[in-house]
Amino acid sequence: MDNREIDKICKKQVYASAKVVTCMNLPRPERDLLFAVVGVIAFSIVSFCLLQPVMAEGSSNQTLPQFFTSTNQGVVRVFENGSTQLFSFRSGYSLEVYGDEIYVNQNYRRISIYSLDGVYLRNISIPSSVTYLTFATLPNGGIAFFDNDEDKIFIVNSTGNLVASVNMSDSPNDSLQNVDGVVVNNQLIVSEDGNSNVLRVDLTTYQVSVFKNLSEIPTWIGAIDYSNGYYYVCGPNSIYRFMENTNSTKVAEVPDENIVGIAVVDNYAYVAVNFGGKIYKVDLKSGASSIFASNLSYPEDLDVARAITTGEDYTAYYVIIAALVVAAAVATFVFLKRRR
Repeated sequence: MDNREIDKICKKQVYASAKVVTCMNLPRPERDLLFAVVGVIAFSIVSFCLLQPVMAEGSSNQTLPQFFTSTNQGVVRVFENGSTQLFSFRSGYSLEVYGDEIYVNQNYRRISIYSLDGVYLRNISIPSSVTYLTFATLPNGGIAFFDNDEDKIFIVNSTGNLVASVNMSDSPNDSLQNVDGVVVNNQLIVSEDGNSNVLRVDLTTYQVSVFKNLSEIPTWIGAIDYSNGYYYVCGPNSIYRFMENTNSTKVAEVPDENIVGIAVVDNYAYVAVNFGGKIYKVDLKSGASSIFASNLSYPEDLDVARAITTGEDYTAYYVIIAALVVAAAVATFVFLKRRR
């Protein structure tokens, strides 16, 4: 229904209401009361008609989450029902979703940014002094690059200028750990330093400290995510959960190895495994897992667009209509009571 049709309906309702009142043979008190009631309702209807186009233009509906993974064939979008769409561009070991944009490293010296529909937007050049294997997006469009060989973190701003470089440890080791990061408040939480330590980088001072030692986990850890007060880290085929002040607990295990990315949405964790070429959906309450997407060509990372918006939102209109119905019912009740 377009705006012109709504306007026609509104005008008909106002005209019909006025005609009914004028044709009724009522004593003056009742007639005045009914005129007042109809006037209030007519004003509400007209206000609704005038507000409708403005609200429609500025409103949107939230859709289901969409997942993105980097594979040997290219970046793949995975819809909520598990169906996939292969894009024409690729990424390296990392892929990040920041707002409604996808960050990929097709070239070692630049980050390319695409829309969620795969439309190229722009590049960010990477300074020659930055070495890295993986990266994570930061607030305001910045990027943190992780070097798991030299155990360093390089931070650039949205224009690609280097603003800080920090060490993961006092001396690099040869563990070549799987490094991943997630931003929580104004902190970059990094998994891990090669010694089972999850690190915290203050994004104001760029000071590095040990956030959590996870030496109780018997395997290497890599992919990390955060949701509702809990941090989730992954081993080869296991998912562990912890809070800042609690020990880690194993919450689930998937049939395939090697977990390279995790995205937590509500009460489910979605994990990509490159050996199996799959994404598993894991119930974080029961630990049960099921195949969410398959036939992926060696996925390397996983991220999710949690807030995709599109279309028009008519919720406000339904509320107004409900209020009008209630007002009409109350007016009818008062009118009938006065007539007795």
